[in-house]
Amino acid sequence: KFDVVAGESVEVAQQHVDDLIADIRARKTKPGPMRGGNDAFLFLMSDTQVGKAENGLGTEDTIARYIDTVDQAVQRVKDLRAIGHKMPHGVIVGLGDIVESCTNFYSNQIFTVDRNQRDQNKIARELIYYTIDAFLPLFDRLTVASVAGNHGENRNDGKMVTDEADNADIACFEAVKEAYDRTNNYSIEWIIPQHELSIALQMGGVSVGFTHGHIFRKGSTIQQKAVEWFRGQVFGGGAVKDAKILISGHFHHFL
Repeated sequence: KFDVVAGESVEVAQQHVDDLIADIRARKTKPGPMRGGNDAFLFLMSDTQVGKAENGLGTEDTIARYIDTVDQAVQRVKDLRAIGHKMPHGVIVGLGDIVESCTNFYSNQIFTVDRNQRDQNKIARELIYYTIDAFLPLFDRLTVASVAGNHGENRNDGKMVTDEADNADIACFEAVKEAYDRTNNYSIEWIIPQHELSIALQMGGVSVGFTHGHIFRKGSTIQQKAVEWFRGQVFGGGAVKDAKILISGHFHHFL
């Protein structure tokens, strides 16, 4: 139908091209076949530091940016599905420093917050609800996990005064879990640590480790600190000893 035959006039040959273009435009794109059945989509909630205000920006700006991020991630899931990625497993991980807290982290902190501790915690819980409600309908299985950050610690005079389990980051996720449990919604798999500062999850057949990053100590660079800490976990049999990927927050930029 579209072949140009030797000897045809320029007009006839052009008609073949026009017919071919019209045929291309008339065809409807179809999603490709779904690939795999064990892959996962990971969303990280990290270092939002709800309540922090500086350079003319504050909590309202944090909320707007965060909600936009969730909405973009939801669209990303839909786009990946459209090109054939099944992704039955959704994972939401809170990487710590969800709230800013008000004092005991740096000298002028109390002058750089625009919400008190109670309001910070309340807003943080609402953001967690928003995230879960956005992702829950998209996956056959949803896992929600969290690790503790340094801004969530209960501090006095700049030092932690209780223990690792007493952390606002974990408490916010724990309160959200309790709310879903009270509505008899048990479709979510929860990982709420106690004293553990790192966790590992199986995602798409891969073990992935998570920690906030404030516990990285030895090393002259951030990368070296992360590697040395990870090496110690492997040799010491820590929670992330079998992880193939390690993800942290705390540093506010990609390593």
